[in-house]
Amino acid sequence: MKEIKIGQGLGNIKFGYTREELKKVLGEPDEIDKYSYTNSDTDLTESWHYDDSEISVSFDQEDDWLLGAISVSSDEFLFNGQKLIGKSEEEVLSYIMSIYPEDIEHEFTNYEDDPERILVSFEDLSLSLWFMNGILEEIEWGVLWDDADMQIWPE
Repeated sequence: MKEIKIGQGLGNIKFGYTREELKKVLGEPDEIDKYSYTNSDTDLTESWHYDDSEISVSFDQEDDWLLGAISVSSDEFLFNGQKLIGKSEEEVLSYIMSIYPEDIEHEFTNYEDDPERILVSFEDLSLSLWFMNGILEEIEWGVLWDDADMQIWPE
């Protein structure tokens, strides 16, 4: 269950799971947050946090509360067979670029309030990487999207 699968999920957990299906695999979460990015009561996101395993998952109301994103922060998780958490930004980006086409685009975001923190996003992979002081501390990935902005749910 430690293998990150781009566009698919984590190990045997697949994007598109209902909250009940996920509970059967991971159990009850330690914490649940419910919020809206748009300040609307009809556009809610629910995030579940599993402290011991360092896993967070999210479900969106607009997707009928299906599992749409996962994030991990433990070095026990594998990305294409490699442990990336705790590695340098250069090592991580070089590794990802060696797996995916060289023309894959990525975007850097710096935080004014926290200049040591950098977010690197790969939109085509629905992948986000958070670095602190040049070291990878969190990986988040989600369901993939097609050219018509429709989710590609795994089978």
